Amino acid sequence: MEFNYTKKPSITVLRAAIKQAAKIGETQITLIWGENVIDIEYHANRDKWSGNGWIGRNGGFDLANELNIRAAFDRQMGNPLQFMRDHFQIIHTK
Repeated sequence: MEFNYTKKPSITVLRAAIKQAAKIGETQITLIWGENVIDIEYHANRDKWSGNGWIGRNGGFDLANELNIRAAFDRQMGNPLQFMRDHFQIIHTK
């Protein structure tokens, strides 16, 4: 999926576009502002997003890492019991 911007997009606008594309299952996302391009791609064999390029101060590598962190959080929070086991020591008392 490709997004073209006529004026410089903010980090919030970039994140929203990436979130929208990822939500519908896109695996290749391109954000373009003039000559500036950010490419973000999902690699199913590694279950990771990677990114490159820049728009202003915003880099594709950082935006892809945000997706990876969010996916890891969603996987962990998707199973509350596993989250409890990973983060708390449960002591049974009578």
